[in-house]
This record gives sequence, C-alpha cells and structure tokens, in this order.
Amino acid sequence: MYVIAEKTKLEGRFFGMMNTLPDGRVYIPISEMRNVGTLLDVDIIGSARELKAIIEKQSAKGGKR
Repeated sequence: MYVIAEKTKLEGRFFGMMNTLPDGRVYIPISEMRNVGTLLDVDIIGSARELKAIIEKQSAKGGKR
C-alpha cells in the first residue's frame, strides 16, 4: 500500500526516498507513515498495480490528475 500526498506536506517530516508522480505529488510506502505521523488530505493506494495504472494514466495526460 502507498500514500500519495503533496510534496510540501512531507518535507521536513520524511527523510527517506520519495518518488514523484507526473502530477508533482509524491508517494511513499504506507509502512513509512510511522515515521511521518498524521497527514490530512492524502490518497491511499492499495497495490503496486493500482499505483502503476495511476502513473501511466497521468503520463498519458501530460502530468495532470
């Protein structure tokens, strides 16, 4: 599972590797949330397959949600 959030919400709270989506948001494994704490307004992605589909869809649209 993955958490997708705005990069600014994670800056200063998460020091691991953040992967960037074409729309500018970042995703991290949900297991890393223990290091981040509570975040509001995030998307939870249930599988790597679903995440890959989101990335492909955004890439096809030129980086838009």
